[in-house]
Amino acid sequence: MLEKREKEIFILTKKLEDDSSESLFGVKNLTAQENNLLSEKETLQAKKALLKENFAFESDEASNQVQRLIDEANALQQQLESPHIQKAKLELQFERKKQKSSERLNEIENQKLELKQMVEDLQRDLETKGEAAGAMHAAVKKRDQTVVLLPGERNRYSGCYIAVAAPSETATAENNGVKRSHTDNGGSRPQLNG
Repeated sequence: MLEKREKEIFILTKKLEDDSSESLFGVKNLTAQENNLLSEKETLQAKKALLKENFAFESDEASNQVQRLIDEANALQQQLESPHIQKAKLELQFERKKQKSSERLNEIENQKLELKQMVEDLQRDLETKGEAAGAMHAAVKKRDQTVVLLPGERNRYSGCYIAVAAPSETATAENNGVKRSHTDNGGSRPQLNG
């Protein structure tokens, strides 16, 4: 019976060690995934910064172009006060510049909307990656705590098994009519009744 009990204890110990190894492997895997997410997060942050920079540059460039078109329109407007011979030509040039300016303004507005949408999409993606990285970090931390508790859990399970098994052995000895008595050297020896 003792041999059987030792075998069961060995099996439980081996299972706990296997579970511990599996948990350590899981922690390493989760840590690798967390590092990948953090790397993707940094990449998205870099893209976001670049888009913001490009957006600012495009906005400034567009504003400068619009200002130049306005200045040209104003200059043409002043030239309308020239002699009657040039009036028709200048009016045509003015209308063309005005139409070009309007078309360019529409293009600028569309570009601004597209860039704004891209920045918002990147922001949402960045927030999602950040939340995923936080959840992964919490999972890794939880696994770390589980691995630290495993040796204590193994001792607790072993102690419980021995504590439960001991009364069963005493009950069996009493049922077989075995009585224990102290010897002169302080030890104990089973004696049969009768």
